Amino acid sequence: AKDFDSKTDIYAAAQLLWSQDMKPRTIAVHTVTGEALEMTGEWLKEEWRQLIAVDPGTTTAEDIAATIEALDGKMFFTSISVEGAAEKDDATLIAAWKEAIKLLAKYRRTIAMYYDDTVKTPEAAVVGATAGRDPGSFTYKNIIIRGLDPLKISDAVIDAINGTDETGHALTVVRKAGDVVTTEGKVCEGEFADVVDSIDWMVQNIAYDTQKLLNVQPKVPYTDGGITQLENVTESVLKRGFNMGMIAPVSENPTVGDYSVESLPKSEVDPVDVANRHYPGISFRFMAAGAIHTAEINGTLLIA
Repeated sequence: AKDFDSKTDIYAAAQLLWSQDMKPRTIAVHTVTGEALEMTGEWLKEEWRQLIAVDPGTTTAEDIAATIEALDGKMFFTSISVEGAAEKDDATLIAAWKEAIKLLAKYRRTIAMYYDDTVKTPEAAVVGATAGRDPGSFTYKNIIIRGLDPLKISDAVIDAINGTDETGHALTVVRKAGDVVTTEGKVCEGEFADVVDSIDWMVQNIAYDTQKLLNVQPKVPYTDGGITQLENVTESVLKRGFNMGMIAPVSENPTVGDYSVESLPKSEVDPVDVANRHYPGISFRFMAAGAIHTAEINGTLLIA
């Protein structure tokens, strides 16, 4: 309120974001002058994760999605409404929706939300309900949302919003078991959003912990022992990822994560890399942990 009047769109977005149960501790506001959101500059490289474009001016959602797609560790949340949706029959509404979402269908770092135009940035609720959670501990489907009314739309429309590979994937909010919840948990391209979160977390933490090792050690020798130190850093991050729920367990032992790390011994490294003090030989793999999004319960009735 100190910087933004309570009647501004940015205030309303922050209010919706912070009304959620798992809200982030802090947010940052990037303001611009002119008619468009500046999708260049140092602000893009700052340490933030989710972007909401409250007032992008003439910059389109596709422009923003394309920029974010090229960045590491960022996610763009946007919303799409269909004009006159309440008056449209299902077939017309579905056709309009597919036309609106198709430009975002190829983006892996964008999450789209369908909602009516009564709320300027309804996606702020989704960000607020997820940003404070640990990666790997949740999926984006069935997330409880505060401050938004559930949409009164048919299952056919919901299925269309949830998406296909051809038209793009999105989510909306409906009421289930007394709660207003999200209907899907995928990015526009079709991957489950929690998988994208997990991969980003793994890559960022391996990079950070490797750099920290190089910082605190006077010297990591170019020996098999030094290579083992790098390997141990990577394995430690994967183990943490398993403990946080990002990595599936091996089938024969639920207490062991399905991941592995491999390294080249110094004898197999190109001498040019050795001379340049560059080691390219660590590789890892992991099986992303799945989640149950729906359940089918069968029963038998016996008559005495």
